[in-house]
Amino acid sequence: MIEKPSAEVLDKLVSDLLKTMPALQDKLLPLSDDPQITPQVLMKEVLKFLYLVASTSKSLSPSLLTDLAWHEFILCTRLYMKFCQENFDRYIHHTPGGEKKETHRKYLQTIRLYIVIFGEPKKEIWGEMAHNEWLDAQCGTCNAN
Repeated sequence: MIEKPSAEVLDKLVSDLLKTMPALQDKLLPLSDDPQITPQVLMKEVLKFLYLVASTSKSLSPSLLTDLAWHEFILCTRLYMKFCQENFDRYIHHTPGGEKKETHRKYLQTIRLYIVIFGEPKKEIWGEMAHNEWLDAQCGTCNAN
C-alpha cells in the first residue's frame, strides 16, 4: 500500500506541479466561482483522489469539481504521466462512468474511503452527500443496548 501523503507533502506536490506547468493553474482557475476553491485547493483534492485510487483495488469516482480538475491535469500528458509513475509506480487511467446507479455507488465508496484516510471532505468540492457521510461517521460513539 502506498503511504498516505501528509498535508505538507500534498502542498509541496501541488506547488511544484503548478510551478512546472503554469498553464494548469490557468485552466483550473475558472472551474469554480467560489474564491475559497483555488487551483491549489482543487489540485490537492485531485492528488488525494489519485492517492485513494492507487491505494485500493476498488473502483472509485471523484466529485464533479475534482473530475474537472483531473481532466485538466491529464491534458498535461507528460507531467501527468511522470507524476503518476513517480508517486504511484503506475499510470492512473481515467475511465468515464457508466450507469447512474453504479456511478453513485462508486462515489459513495470514494467518500467513505476519503473519510477514513483524509477525514472530513470539503463540502464545497465533494458535495452534500459527502458532508452527510462525514456527519454520519461522527456518530461512532453512539451505542444502543
